[in-house]
Amino acid sequence: MKKIMITLLLGAAILAAWIWIRSSRAEVGTIVQTPLAATTSSAPNKRNQTDSNAVIGTKNIEIKSQDFSKDYEYLKANAERDAAYAYAFALELLECEKLESSYEAVADVNALSKISKDTTRAMLESVEKNDKKCNGLSAEKIALYSDLVDFAARSGVIEAQLNYSTILAGTINAKDAIESPEKIIEYKKKSVDYLNRAAVAGDSRALLHLGLAYDDGILVKKDPETAYKYLYAYSLSSPNARVHSLLSQVESQLTISQIGSSQKEGSLLYSSCCR
Repeated sequence: MKKIMITLLLGAAILAAWIWIRSSRAEVGTIVQTPLAATTSSAPNKRNQTDSNAVIGTKNIEIKSQDFSKDYEYLKANAERDAAYAYAFALELLECEKLESSYEAVADVNALSKISKDTTRAMLESVEKNDKKCNGLSAEKIALYSDLVDFAARSGVIEAQLNYSTILAGTINAKDAIESPEKIIEYKKKSVDYLNRAAVAGDSRALLHLGLAYDDGILVKKDPETAYKYLYAYSLSSPNARVHSLLSQVESQLTISQIGSSQKEGSLLYSSCCR
């Protein structure tokens, strides 16, 4: 029993470390909210799509409230009706949860002599603004962000699908590994499912996320050949030095035959997803 508990705790620790590592890798781990011009996909995707995976743009949605505690029920009601709004509100709530670490980050930056005082002051003003908006909001209400991101991803908000694994990773801890292992299983399954749905919708960034997932072996079983296929497909869409560096790292684990077949499959994947 003790051995099992140690294994579960180690698994949770590895998951946390994986999130930190991926935040420093190419274009992954940064939560972004890219405006889309339309609320339905115009990408020339050759796969069949269903209404349940209609692409929803964030449309530069702004949460117009300076007091989340006071306006919470109104904001929550809007989020329950509009998936894009739900994602935007979820990001605001996430900032509320990160307030302590945000203040610590400002203090760390302030200690660096190379950073200008104007930059530090601007950072502090931004954090204080968030602090004011979040003041009085209970931890329970802030935690709503996880349900909102899930709802947005299910409804087809591409940014929510891409960022689900990064955002929800903060809700996973070592205790879950012991008491609720099914929570971790569900988190991994949804993370990969949403990335696949984003790829089906024609977003090439999902190919990069999937490639890294198969390379890391945390969300899914490590598979260098599959990782190479996704990364190669992404490189056809967005060729850059970083992705070629990633390809070289994975390539070293494959035979010449595996590289050739993965490139062929990656080309087909790119054609069906993003061309």
